[in-house]
Amino acid sequence: MIKTRSIVQCPHCGFKTVEKMPSARKVMTFCCPACERSCSADDKHCCVFCQYGSVPCPTAQAGKGDD
Repeated sequence: MIKTRSIVQCPHCGFKTVEKMPSARKVMTFCCPACERSCSADDKHCCVFCQYGSVPCPTAQAGKGDD
């Protein structure tokens, strides 16, 4: 079963927030609601959920990701 929510932790301030993951596209940038700084996925990860989230994106969960 594919999970659609992930806890994303800001790499700048450590704030954690539950985010819904879209199944049709990868999210490459994330703006922290606490510190308002933006972060992007690096070349080693397919999206911000795979890099900063508690659950990888739906694409990666299905085995179709770049990871």
